Amino acid sequence: GEPSLLPNARGEPLTPSTVAFTGDGTVLVGAAADLQASQNVRNTVVAAKRFIGRTVRQCKAEIARAQYTVVGDEEGAAVFRLPAVGDLSPEEAGACVLAELLGALDVPASEICRAVVTVPAYFDAPQRQATLAAARLAGRGSVSLLVEPAAPFAYGASAGRSARCSSSTSAPEPTTCLCCGSATRAPSRCSQPRGTRSSAGQTSTPPSSRSSSRRGGGSPSP
Repeated sequence: GEPSLLPNARGEPLTPSTVAFTGDGTVLVGAAADLQASQNVRNTVVAAKRFIGRTVRQCKAEIARAQYTVVGDEEGAAVFRLPAVGDLSPEEAGACVLAELLGALDVPASEICRAVVTVPAYFDAPQRQATLAAARLAGRGSVSLLVEPAAPFAYGASAGRSARCSSSTSAPEPTTCLCCGSATRAPSRCSQPRGTRSSAGQTSTPPSSRSSSRRGGGSPSP
């Protein structure tokens, strides 16, 4: 199958990487988080990937530009200090976005046996490991990483070739490919039940479903 775009749960082709928490515990992701950002600046996290796998000493420039509070945990890793939920790690914020994308898939979760998450080419080992941690928090235990921006489509083409070369009795493995975004807009999701499909996503400049855990104890309420 050829790659094709999948909309998110709102029917939109783009999903901003924005996560917000309201006073009543509601978690907002994507466009919904963006719409309330100006009234809820301190609880709205944008571009969490710029902090993932990094210490506060490594991201001083990003902290200076952020409108929300970024502090170091006991090991110096960057975490977001949000009045609504306490300390939230970039991995947990990223898991919210990944969970939102996975929740919008029109493929039953039981049919997705593995996931491929794409990352920027400049990500170092700690950043890639932190991205894998975010995928696990979002409920994906079996995850591979590929470098963006063309990784989802390259993966689909490769998988398609492999499928054609395999036994005629074996169907291609269902695969979900989640792109964590580039500087502008990039494919954010490819699911491959028998072909490769993707949903266009977006990483905002000034990031959103549920995280299975967070620093400070407890999980954000749905």
